[in-house]
Amino acid sequence: MGRVRGALTISLDGFGAGPGTSDEHPLGVRGERLHEWVGDPDPVNTAAGEATFAGAGAVVLGRTMLDVGLKVWGADTFELMPVFVPTHRAGDPVVVAGGSTFTLVTPHDGSDALVAAVTAAREAAGDRDVVILGGPATLGQALAAGLVDELRLQVAHTLLGEGVRCFDTQDPALAEFRRVSEAHAPGVTHVTLVRD
Repeated sequence: MGRVRGALTISLDGFGAGPGTSDEHPLGVRGERLHEWVGDPDPVNTAAGEATFAGAGAVVLGRTMLDVGLKVWGADTFELMPVFVPTHRAGDPVVVAGGSTFTLVTPHDGSDALVAAVTAAREAAGDRDVVILGGPATLGQALAAGLVDELRLQVAHTLLGEGVRCFDTQDPALAEFRRVSEAHAPGVTHVTLVRD
């Protein structure tokens, strides 16, 4: 079975989205600053972007990210991998034009929706990895639940001042992660950490 990897861009002050996430502001107000590195032709940024899905067989992302993201993502954003969305609002799977299917996973039999979504993603991925893309609250919950084996952070060299944090609570288990690589590009530092 593959690993579970978390991937998120955060600001220097620790926010993974600005305040007021909406259709008008999918990354929250001023949140677009976080992703200025995406699409930048710098080879370090290109490699980090490509590494997000390398070796992956399924994706997990939060319901808010799905709700605001569907309007802005391209049809092949998730490279046609199955996507699992933990939620308390049940619904039919969402299939986008490019073929990606977003399966809404609700809690059942006393299980947690996030744990159920990661379990379903691992089954779908087989020997490949599962990537938890966020948003920041979903990734934070996955870290707190001990579900993440590897964490890839893109630290944008900007301050948001407010918004949604991934690391919103003190969790001594985070100390189990150690840095295995880092790479720098103008405006961003890419850091990979693994759980010991």
